Amino acid sequence: MPRQPRRREDLGRALGFLREIRGWSQEQLAKDSHVKLTSIKQIEQGRRGPSPRTLGLILRSLRFSLETLGELLALVRRLRTENGSRPAAASPGQVTLPGHLGHDLLALFAPAPPVHAAHRPSALPASREPAPALWERLRACSEPGQLDLVREAAAFQTPGFAELLCEESRKAAADSAARARHLATCAVAAAAAVPAGEAPRPRLEGYCRFHLGNAARVGGDLEEADRELAHAEKLWTAGAGDDSGLLNEARVLHIQAALRREQRRLPEALALLDRALAIDGWGETPKLVMSKAKALEELGQHDDAIALLLEASAQLDGKPESRDLWVARQSRMVNLCHLGRHAEAEMGMADLRALAARLGNQQLDLLRINWLQGKIAAGRGLTGEAITALAAVRAQFLHQANAYDTALVTLELAQVFAALGRTAEVKALARESAPIFEAQGVHREARQALALFRQAAEEERLSAELVRGVVTYLYRSRYDARVRYEAAA
Repeated sequence: MPRQPRRREDLGRALGFLREIRGWSQEQLAKDSHVKLTSIKQIEQGRRGPSPRTLGLILRSLRFSLETLGELLALVRRLRTENGSRPAAASPGQVTLPGHLGHDLLALFAPAPPVHAAHRPSALPASREPAPALWERLRACSEPGQLDLVREAAAFQTPGFAELLCEESRKAAADSAARARHLATCAVAAAAAVPAGEAPRPRLEGYCRFHLGNAARVGGDLEEADRELAHAEKLWTAGAGDDSGLLNEARVLHIQAALRREQRRLPEALALLDRALAIDGWGETPKLVMSKAKALEELGQHDDAIALLLEASAQLDGKPESRDLWVARQSRMVNLCHLGRHAEAEMGMADLRALAARLGNQQLDLLRINWLQGKIAAGRGLTGEAITALAAVRAQFLHQANAYDTALVTLELAQVFAALGRTAEVKALARESAPIFEAQGVHREARQALALFRQAAEEERLSAELVRGVVTYLYRSRYDARVRYEAAA
């Protein structure tokens, strides 16, 4: 189909759908807008395009903005592209949108006052105020529709909305790397489309790309994360001269530090976190302190990590419904277990579970609580409780194909069986686990460590020291296959 008729058809379908959302017939629209009924029919059928005056009369009558019409047009075009052909013809006076968009559109396109160019936000602070309302409209759509809207609808192409999408991406990362990546992709698209002069675009796009790299890191793709952060840093640096300090630079340093920590470049991570703590004016400090504690935990400095986590918890006590408070408390208890202070960790379990219940924590958080309970029970000699908890957690990690956590909880369970002299169960765990670890992508060095564990189990010479050594190695090598396992002499 030639380009112009297709545009007329898309516009007609969009206007017809807005009319149906209002609940009007074509006759009612003609009466209210003072546009001829024959003109409305021809416009909705795509046989003619409306003049600017006619379009203004129709939209004013329907009480929808030009921005809203643009958003709907973006979705109509995507629907046509997905179908690979022209949409099916509608009956006269009726507009139908096949596929899954109907419900989304009804939720998204609530009547909105017209947005005039003269009132368009011209800077980041001004564009922050309308961003939450835009987010409520966007979240009602499917993910493909969200990306289309951000790319094509000017209402969503503001620095404040791009910034908000970054924040939503970071929140989503706690439960879904894919969702975090999608939202960060939308943020990058919004930043790239911000009109010239409304924000330091390179700085803004760099900020958004840092969040895209963060989503890649959360998803386990450290190479992509490294590439994305390198690109982000170039943009961020290029726009430094135009930035008045409104964007959260501490967040940028925090994202860089998180990647360096998972790359086992721990001194670099700690240096970045210290820089972020020194400049933080955006409320990032509790998260920065917890990240620093995590790096210290991985260095084996558990007492220092506990001190920082107590500091973070104190800062968060005024936010009793904060997930960060749950993370700080849970991390502190894990460090207590590393130090053998299991009874002290047990004292916090009731509060940790209660906080998780108030927050509505996701399945993975609750699974880690059960794992922690198993660790504590094992450390206190409550072997029956430990076996029940650790076996259940192991089964769930296997179901999730989480290779490293499966390996760790397997070794902890084996340690409990070994202490009871139940060598048959230890051998069974070792035999069953070997092919699972290989199939799930545990790297070569880690497989060698696990092979030594299996050999020791088969030969009935498994010791607590050997198991602890393998566990420590797996923690250290999780994100770095270059770390070699050195068995105790």
